[in-house]
Amino acid sequence: MGSKIDFAISNRLPKGIWIITTISLFLIMQIGCNKSKGISTLGSYVSNPYVKRTNLDLNTCFEDQEFELDKKNVESAVSSALKTAGFTSSGWLNCDGSNDVIVSFDPNSRISKTTRVVDSAAKEVFRVSIGLKSLCKPGVDFSGSQCEASYAIHEFGHVIGLRHEMNRRDNYDCDQDQMNGQGEASALQIGDFDEYSIMNYCSLAAAVLENKYLGFSSGDLEAIDALYRFPIAMPADSLPRSIQAEKLKITIQGSGVTQYRFQIGEIDKTNCKDESNYSNSVAADVALDYNMLTAAELNFKIPFGKTLKLCLLGGLHSENGDVWQPVEVYSSTNFSFIDPNDTAPPVLKRAELSFDPSDEKFVIVKFAVNDISEIADTTITFSFLDIPYKPKPQAYRFKHGLGDVTEIYTRVPISDLVAKGKVTIEHLTITDRNGNAADMVADKTNMLLAPNVALPFLTIESGKAYESDAPMVSNVYFTLPSVKKGSLQKLDFLVDEASGISSINLFLINPVTRKIKFFSATQENIITLGNGIVDAYFDFSILPESGIYRIQSVTMYDLFGNKAILKSSSVKQEYFDSTSITVPSFEYLSN
Repeated sequence: MGSKIDFAISNRLPKGIWIITTISLFLIMQIGCNKSKGISTLGSYVSNPYVKRTNLDLNTCFEDQEFELDKKNVESAVSSALKTAGFTSSGWLNCDGSNDVIVSFDPNSRISKTTRVVDSAAKEVFRVSIGLKSLCKPGVDFSGSQCEASYAIHEFGHVIGLRHEMNRRDNYDCDQDQMNGQGEASALQIGDFDEYSIMNYCSLAAAVLENKYLGFSSGDLEAIDALYRFPIAMPADSLPRSIQAEKLKITIQGSGVTQYRFQIGEIDKTNCKDESNYSNSVAADVALDYNMLTAAELNFKIPFGKTLKLCLLGGLHSENGDVWQPVEVYSSTNFSFIDPNDTAPPVLKRAELSFDPSDEKFVIVKFAVNDISEIADTTITFSFLDIPYKPKPQAYRFKHGLGDVTEIYTRVPISDLVAKGKVTIEHLTITDRNGNAADMVADKTNMLLAPNVALPFLTIESGKAYESDAPMVSNVYFTLPSVKKGSLQKLDFLVDEASGISSINLFLINPVTRKIKFFSATQENIITLGNGIVDAYFDFSILPESGIYRIQSVTMYDLFGNKAILKSSSVKQEYFDSTSITVPSFEYLSN
C-alpha cells in the first residue's frame, strides 16, 4: 500500500532498473475511521487499463527460509482470494529468478509494502514485504492471524491492478485520503466509491482491529473483471482538480477503446449508472472539450466552482458488433471549472472542536461555511490557551457534505497536537475551487475565530481529549410578548459557547399555587444564533392553569455532558443565586 503505484507502460520505460514503491503505513490507521451507512457500491480504483497482466497465473516465491507459519497463512489466504478474482497462483517455494512475485517478511517492521521492479529487459517483478508488527487487534499474535492474511491480500490487490480506494476523488466516507482530494496519478475510478473495498484503509483498519478476515469486496471483483474483460475508457492524462473551461481538452483512451460515450454534471446530482443520460458515441480520436460539453444535445450549463463528475463508457467497434463497457462499472473522474468572475472568499458560519467518546485519541474539527460544495482545501494551525506551544500547520482532508448537508469535518490525531492543555484553532485557512481563500485568526481576547463565531476549544491530557468546562450563562429572557397562549414558547439564553449546547431543562413555578412543572428542550428544538445567543423552544401546553409563571431553575448541558445549573435564590427570588441574572417570568393563558 502507500502513496501510489505508477504503472507505466512498458514501452516507455527507460533503460536500466526502474522502481516504484507503495508503502502501507498502518500506523496512520490508528487514527480511526468514520463509517457511515453508505450506499450499495460496485466499483474500485484501478491502474491504467493499458497495463494489465497478460498472464493470469502469478508465479510466487518466498525469499525467506524461516517464518513457516507466516508462509502457510499468506499462501492460503492469497491463493483463495486470487481465485475469486479469476487469477491463480503457483510456486510458493524458494525464489529462482523466474518469479512474478517475491514475498518476504520483516519481523521488526510495522509497514507492509509492494514494490514494482522493471529491469532493462522489461521484466516485471513485484516485491511484497509483510511487516510482522503491523497493526492488529491487541493481544493477538500477528503471525498466522487474520490480520496478516488481510494485509497480504491487500498487497496482492496492488499486484493485479488495484489502487487505494480512499484516494479516489469521490471518496465520501473514509478520512484516510493520502492525496488530499487530488486523486492518484494514472489511476482510474471504476464504478461507485466502495467503502468495503480491501484497498480502502478504513475498511481494512476496521477488520484488522478486530482480527477479522477481509478479502476482495464485490466492488473489487467487479472492477477487476471489467478491467480484464471490457474496453475501459479513461482520460489519457490525469485531469487537474480545478481547470479553466476554455482550456478543457481531454483525450479519451483505453485498451481496445475505439469510441466512447460520456455524461457530466454536479457530483451529487449525476447518476453515472443511468445509461439514458450519456451522449451519443464519439470516436476515440475526437477529444472531449468545452464546446462538446455545452453542445445543444446535452443542454448542459457549466456550474462554475462546483465539483463535477465526468462519467465515461468505453466501446470497441468491430465487424462482429460493438462491445461496450457495462454502465455498472463506468469510469469517472471529478473536477471543477474555475469561475473567473468569482472573487468572494468563503464565509465561516460556525466552528466546533469535539471528540468521539468511543475513541478519545483524536479531535473532531467541524465547521460550516456559506457554500460547502465549493471548498477545496483547508489548513489548520492549532494552539493552546494556557501554554506557549503551537503545533505546526497541517492540511487536513475534510469530509464534504452533499445536497442539503451544511457541515464538513475531519478527525485530527491528538498525536499531531503533542502537548496537553486547552487546545483551540489559532489559524484556519479555507480555500474554494476558484482559488479564493479566507483566513480566520483567533481573537483570544474576545474568544472569537471569526465575526459571530465563538473560538472553540478542548482540553487534552494524557493523550485524550475531553471537555470539562460547564457552559457559562450570562443572561436568560423570554422573547416578547410575554403573554403566551398555545404550545411552543421561545426562551433566549446568552452563553459563552452557544454552538455546544445539546439540551436545556426547566422547572416552572406558579408563585400563587406553588405548582411546579418540568420542561425540556432537546437539540432539535435548540437554535444557535450569533453573538452567543441560543433560542430554545418549550411546549408549555401542559401547564394546568392560567397565571404568571417564573423559572425556578435552569439546567443546561453541552455536547460533552457538562452542565450549568441556575437556581432562583431563596433569599432574593427574582435572581438566580448570587449572580446578576434576573429570573424571567411570563403570563400564560390556558386553552
